[in-house]
Amino acid sequence: MIKFEKICIALLITVLFFSCGRIVNSGNDLAEMNLNGKVESLKEVKYQLACKIDGITKDFILNTNDYLFNKNGNVIELYLYDWATDSHGNVTSKYDEKGNKIEMSVDIYDSFLSHKITWRYDVKSNIIEECRYDFNDSLYYKSILKYNEKDNKIEECEYSSTGGLDKRYSFKYDKKNNKIEENMYNSNSSLDYKKTFKYDKNGNKIEGCEYSSTGGLDKRYSFKYDKKNNKIEEYMYNSNSSLDYKKTFKYDKNGNKIEGCYYAFDGVLEQLDTYKYEFDEKGNWIKQLEFTSMTPTNFMIEREIIYYE
Repeated sequence: MIKFEKICIALLITVLFFSCGRIVNSGNDLAEMNLNGKVESLKEVKYQLACKIDGITKDFILNTNDYLFNKNGNVIELYLYDWATDSHGNVTSKYDEKGNKIEMSVDIYDSFLSHKITWRYDVKSNIIEECRYDFNDSLYYKSILKYNEKDNKIEECEYSSTGGLDKRYSFKYDKKNNKIEENMYNSNSSLDYKKTFKYDKNGNKIEGCEYSSTGGLDKRYSFKYDKKNNKIEEYMYNSNSSLDYKKTFKYDKNGNKIEGCYYAFDGVLEQLDTYKYEFDEKGNWIKQLEFTSMTPTNFMIEREIIYYE
């Protein structure tokens, strides 16, 4: 069980920081995390709550996340700890003088899942190479990326540790630089899948279609947004155009999600999640209460935020 939990933590860290490494050109980590002000550090503690006669109280700690930011608003260190399994890991990131992330080390204690990722950039700060190394510092993955004259990524090739081509991706864009098509090819150049996308006038994705290698439609997604460009509805349709699920979302005036509903194909509400917040003087939430209709278990996250002077 502990080994499984460590794997889950490793995947969580990897997903979180892969995304951070990929979006360095569109902002910083504070913006992605919807944090205001010049945050120096952030500590999050997640509790499971217990319902008692005198109200809702903290039952026990589930996990803690400790972030450290540089003055450019990017995470330079993240420490995660799972109290139930005593599993913990540490992530450190390095940046160049332009603020581009050039290295990320993921250390999962007592685990072979530790690894390192490095990035190289062109003069316009576009990622042109990504390399991943295992706990023995041996290369197991390499990706080469190409861009058009508008700095849109048009091709990405993934290579194995032996240098052989594993996958190739190609991308197309509209006049507003929105990605409208993505194709993935196998090592033998055969098509694996195709995706297409549509957008509204504000650049919000309103439709996404996934096609199989034979060209048949597998899935179709549609999205709706409010006046502040927050996603308020999401639909997923099967290959025969039947509805698979529907999701709806509500937000407060600061863009924090306060409600999420999940409906089955027949319109029956299967899950309702509600969120309540408390904020500091910067407008950042320092307490989040999460209530779900699926289980009697509810959660609370408390934040301690320290700002640069």
